[in-house]
Amino acid sequence: MQEDELTYEELAKRNGWTRQNLWLKMNKSVCPNFDTVRKIAEAMGRQMEVIPKDDFTGEVDLKELYATAEDQQVSFDVVEELLNAIGYEVRFTKTQ
Repeated sequence: MQEDELTYEELAKRNGWTRQNLWLKMNKSVCPNFDTVRKIAEAMGRQMEVIPKDDFTGEVDLKELYATAEDQQVSFDVVEELLNAIGYEVRFTKTQ
């Protein structure tokens, strides 16, 4: 948000949320779920990419993993840790 000079109000409006709701979703005492992080990233003009690490040789159905994480409201931290454990890393790249 700082890099793009976005306020809570501006970012919340992009997602159709209130400023208070966005603040609660981003508050460090509450870990946002996977879908919330994805929506915030998209509203900021970022794309979440899941990239295999150099030493990774297996295959994972990322679409299924995403769908399950969203359906079960799994926190982003848990999904990221799982991806790291199986040989992937999560990156956010600017799309605009």
